[in-house]
Amino acid sequence: MTIMARTIGGPGAGKTTRALQIIEMILDKLVSDPLRIGFVSFTRAARREAAERAAKKFDIPMAILEKEGWFRTLHSVCYRCLGIQVGELLAGSDDDNEWLRGVLGDEKAKLSGNQDDDQFAMPSDASASCRVLSLWDACRNTQTPIDKVWDKSCGNDTRMPSLSLCESIITVYEQAKREAGRFDFCDLLMRYAGKRWSGSHSAPFDDVEPEGYDPGLPVWLHDEAQDASYLTSLVFNRLIRFSTWSYLFLDEYQAIYEFAGADGRIFGRCPVAKEEILPISYRCPSKILATADEVMLRGGYAPRPFRSEKEGGEVIRTDLSDAIASVKADETTLILARTNDYAKYASQMLDDLGIPWVPTKGNGGFNAPARAAGVAALVQLQQGKNIDAEAVFRLTQLMPASCEGTLLFERGTKALWKDEVHRKEHSHELWGLSVLDMIGATDALKEMIATGKYLDFIERPAARMAVAAQKHGIEAVKNPKVRVGTCHSAKGAQASHVVAVNRIPYPTQQSIQEEEGMEAERRVWFVTASRASAKLTIAEGQGEVFPEL
Repeated sequence: MTIMARTIGGPGAGKTTRALQIIEMILDKLVSDPLRIGFVSFTRAARREAAERAAKKFDIPMAILEKEGWFRTLHSVCYRCLGIQVGELLAGSDDDNEWLRGVLGDEKAKLSGNQDDDQFAMPSDASASCRVLSLWDACRNTQTPIDKVWDKSCGNDTRMPSLSLCESIITVYEQAKREAGRFDFCDLLMRYAGKRWSGSHSAPFDDVEPEGYDPGLPVWLHDEAQDASYLTSLVFNRLIRFSTWSYLFLDEYQAIYEFAGADGRIFGRCPVAKEEILPISYRCPSKILATADEVMLRGGYAPRPFRSEKEGGEVIRTDLSDAIASVKADETTLILARTNDYAKYASQMLDDLGIPWVPTKGNGGFNAPARAAGVAALVQLQQGKNIDAEAVFRLTQLMPASCEGTLLFERGTKALWKDEVHRKEHSHELWGLSVLDMIGATDALKEMIATGKYLDFIERPAARMAVAAQKHGIEAVKNPKVRVGTCHSAKGAQASHVVAVNRIPYPTQQSIQEEEGMEAERRVWFVTASRASAKLTIAEGQGEVFPEL
């Protein structure tokens, strides 16, 4: 039987650093091969950060640690141990979603399983299928019948379909997967844990023989263990059955995936042989940590033995427009909102101010490297600087071949610079505006660049980038320091300045009428506030706000 140890630490307390120290101790005393140590986390971002640091610390190529080792998410562990074949997993690709739309007859249907956002963060026009599949994930993660989860969710969200429609959509979805031999992310966990959908909605889950092999690792570490659900805990408990040690790293205050079935009490309060507290937050200054803690203490939580390494910090309350106007392009900043819709509204305000930004997850904003490289080439030439062959290629891709009947590039120029061999042959050369004809540019293009008229003839996102580059510098466009997203999407992230958009959607307004919903929301705002390492701005939006802030 494994010996279990638990490490509890607040935001920025160094839980990942402590995990690496424990791994170093394990390598010294218990195991000689890092590839025989398992490290799992709830999110891919947290897993990758740990893997990168471990690879560097123990001098292992990152590719080997990822491919042959066990620094993975629990879903990835199950995928490997089950031997899933290419094409079996419904991972949310365009083809997967197209299959789903055909199955459900819903043009807006999209696979759920993205645990960076919650059901309240769904766009207001999300289809019934999207809501039901999110609900079904919660049912499977908690191994709870659909009617109980539906009753709780429907009390908070009037947009939730009827129970009968939910059951119908789930039945169609499950039968279609079975006939096609397809599996989604929750199925991976269930198969490995020994659970299966019974076909009934009143008693939906059967115990079956677990599938897949046991890696037989002597040591497992579980980071972000407060985000474990009942189902993921079954998976982890199977993995550690024959291990010598298992280590848990968590903070119950940061358990914010309750909507998906997470419960910080599962591993936060289970019996352990050894427990340690990491008492110092190296991220949050005292005023910011006190502000985050205050929200929790109002809910009756007991004071915790954590303190800040740094005194001070800045906490400001203002309206949203002033908060966005205070954002600096050269300062790491997180603008976090309760839903994607509110985050989009904040990003539009940044666009109006010409401040470069990227989303915390996925594409959008200035997260377009090829476009940014083309814009950088234009701005550099306009400023009298030279560009290299790669920049020439990006320039030719960004600008049209002709404009209003006037050639901007000689015929064949775009195809020529698209050729990687040609670029390599000229990789040692540089070109300025005066000699741009040597790379196939016409006088018309040279004049357009010199006068800045190119802004009228490139796509609007590129023009916005160019204006921002002129105002804040090219580096600000290539590598924006401002990130925008939902509170959930920033889990594990940090920034010098955090703007918390204090506006909550209708489902959350309903959920906080109950103490359980209020507690969940307190944790969301605790995580949001504790991302800040120097300044926290609580930005009051129009509409309902969270009363505890």
